[in-house]
Amino acid sequence: MLWLKLLLPILTLSVALVQIELEYRWHDRRTKRHRWVRRILILFIIVASFITLNVVYQNHQDSLIRDQTLKEIKNQGEESLRAAEERERKAQNERNFLEKQIVALNGKLDPFVEIAKVRYPNVSEEAALSKLAEDVKDLQKRAQQLEVEARRAHRGITVTYDFVGMKRETGPGIIRGSKGRQPVYLKIKELRNQNRWDELIEVCEQEMKTTPEWLTPYLYAGVAYANIGSREKAIKLLLHVQREAAGDPQYQEVDSLLKQLKK
Repeated sequence: MLWLKLLLPILTLSVALVQIELEYRWHDRRTKRHRWVRRILILFIIVASFITLNVVYQNHQDSLIRDQTLKEIKNQGEESLRAAEERERKAQNERNFLEKQIVALNGKLDPFVEIAKVRYPNVSEEAALSKLAEDVKDLQKRAQQLEVEARRAHRGITVTYDFVGMKRETGPGIIRGSKGRQPVYLKIKELRNQNRWDELIEVCEQEMKTTPEWLTPYLYAGVAYANIGSREKAIKLLLHVQREAAGDPQYQEVDSLLKQLKK
């Protein structure tokens, strides 16, 4: 199309020049004034034609630049679209993978969910699973404690706690004592004297997990459960103390407590 844009002004210039030349040859008005007017007109036509050609050329260049810019924008848009499609494809693949993992995980969790529901039937499924997870952690801690106790037993070392939490270690050539859980005992005694049963149960149960061989928390937890009306839990804990204490006079009140609860 450029050649057409250039050709039109050239044709216009040619026609104007021919017209002026014919007028000059076919008319007799060859005065000085006529010649000057004729020359001015020719100059004007040449200048106008040059300007027209320059404008056409500049318009063509601008058009090329616009076309190039639009082409670049189009290419960038296509690249962005391809990148977006690729991201969407990857995201979809990740979603599909996660969905498969969730399905597989649900299949693995189903037995644990059933165990949690059976163990904690009066709470929501989420709360039951949370409690079951806590139980598993407690079992892991207990397993570690049993491993330590097994190593001590292999070396002939015995660890015991008296009523107030004093820790004693005995073995071949070893007799050691320490405060052990005495600060906890003081806290337990304080809660017992103030009849703060819920807090007492919380402290005792935590201590039963931490130091299961110490019988005092079982005793006071039993007392607390008895006072809030949980008779069966209280009896279970007190029977454990009675069995493990094996006649230890420090825990002699357990017998009377059990008699009262079994009436």
